Amino acid sequence: MIRRRSFTRSGSLSRQRHRRKRPLAYLRRLKVSDLMAADPVTASPDMTLAHVVNELFLRHWLSFIPVVEDGILLGAIDGSVVSGIDREFWHSTRVDDIFIVPNREQLLTASTPIASVLKRIDRTGQRKFLIIEGRQLRGILTLADLQTLYVQARQQPDKPRSH
Repeated sequence: MIRRRSFTRSGSLSRQRHRRKRPLAYLRRLKVSDLMAADPVTASPDMTLAHVVNELFLRHWLSFIPVVEDGILLGAIDGSVVSGIDREFWHSTRVDDIFIVPNREQLLTASTPIASVLKRIDRTGQRKFLIIEGRQLRGILTLADLQTLYVQARQQPDKPRSH
């Protein structure tokens, strides 16, 4: 009986380890195109900050919005930048005055493997990505998107093995 108990306990630990590894293995098989939010809400450079906050950030529950003009990605506006600007200036401040031009670490293509994205997050701490094709915006991907998928993958029951 002791052996059986020990075997069961060790088998249980093995299944627990497998369950922890399974979501990561699943994520690593995916590409950015599988997870990105295509056609995201965007701002134009001539919008006022007041408009962006009231009509985009608050209405759509966003904290990060790409800035696009004539289909070309110019950059992004982040809620953390907006929060540093006094509200009295929101009506006179244009997106063009404050958007951030993305660096290379913030840009991905739809074919980028999620494993590469995870490594980039680990290496740079970057949490929000713009998905591009040439100079055109195709979508966005955030760390929150990856976390949501990871949690969903962990909650999936193990599939029975066929013998």
